[in-house]
Order: sequence, then C-alpha cells, then structure tokens
Amino acid sequence: MSVVQICNRGASQYLGLPRVNNLSEGTPQSEQYELHYDDLRRSLLEKHWWVFAKCLRALAPVANDRPDEWLFKYERPAGVLDVHWINDRRVATMLMQQGKDPSAPYESIGTYIYTNVERAFIQFTRDQQNTDLMPQYFKDALSAMVASAVAMPLTESVSRARFATEQAQIMIDIAIAGDEQNTPAITMPDAEYIDARSGRAFGDPEYLSWRR
Repeated sequence: MSVVQICNRGASQYLGLPRVNNLSEGTPQSEQYELHYDDLRRSLLEKHWWVFAKCLRALAPVANDRPDEWLFKYERPAGVLDVHWINDRRVATMLMQQGKDPSAPYESIGTYIYTNVERAFIQFTRDQQNTDLMPQYFKDALSAMVASAVAMPLTESVSRARFATEQAQIMIDIAIAGDEQNTPAITMPDAEYIDARSGRAFGDPEYLSWRR
C-alpha cells in the first residue's frame, strides 16, 4: 500500500471522498494529503514503541569534549525519531524486567549523545518511511488519522470531522493492541552484542544478513 493508497483509503472510508492519483496533482484533496501525511506518520510512530520500527544499536564512541560533565560521547545514529533508552544492554534489560525505566541519564545535542555508560546501546524508533515495511494495522490507523486531519478542510462538516476523529482514535488503539501482541518477551542478551564500530542495528536487513 503506497502513501497515496493510505490517504485515499481513509478519505474514502470515513469521509466518502473520491480518490486521487498522486499527491502532486494540485487538487485541494491532494494538497491536504501532502500537507498532513508526513507529520501524521511521525506522530503515529511516536505514540508507541512499534515492533516494526524498533531499532537497537551499539553507539559508536567519539572523542569526548566534555569530560567534566560526561564520561563518554557517542555519535547519534541517523534516522532516530524517538529514543526509548540509552544504557548498557544487560542493565536496560534487567530494569525492564523489573518494570523500571531502562534508560541511564544522557544528553543529546545535535548528532552526538553524552552519557556515563561505557559501551552504551540505544534503543529507538526509527523514522520509518517505507510503507511496505509497515504492518497493516499501522497503515489502517494512519489512514484514519489522515481522514481526521483533512475532514474539516475538505468537507466543512463538523459531524463528519468528529466521526473521523473518533474512528482515528479507535484505529490507533487497535493498532497499538495488535502491536503489543507481536512484542517479543524481554530476555537477557548474550552473544547478540554488536561491535559499536559496525553500526548495525537489530531489525535492519543488513544486520540480519551480517548475522547469518
């Protein structure tokens, strides 16, 4: 399902609007989709630690220019949308098993991360843009969110906008519930440690091929 299909599905299902062929055709409908889609995609990604967008990466150390404040400095990986935690993997896993915050204190400035953890890992939500990698329940929720966002500008109907907003929240809740069913159990890491210099991440195709 492409971006256009995601937008068309929500607007058709919840608002009864006709379909567009692409987001650059210059119609009021396509312009509204283009205006809202990417912000809504990122917003939905930030609402939950989605399994398909979750990434675990060893941070690559660099020279520390703030030794009086932090013990270590690392490069911030590209594509980080939402940081879940930064810590030693085993410590983070132990804390999650205990229902505690798995993150150590850190400071993120630009493309760098400062922390007092040696050999730190970062778990984060990646800025996933490829719709082919999104599960159907995520795309269903995103379609409903698009319909909610464009309802008033395109229909000028308060009742239709209210309906679309209600449906969007329902679909978001369904998507989160479905994703939680796919969340693997928390287990202590062992041989899965990654060399920080490799920069490979769990869930990445290149990581999976590297592990084989």
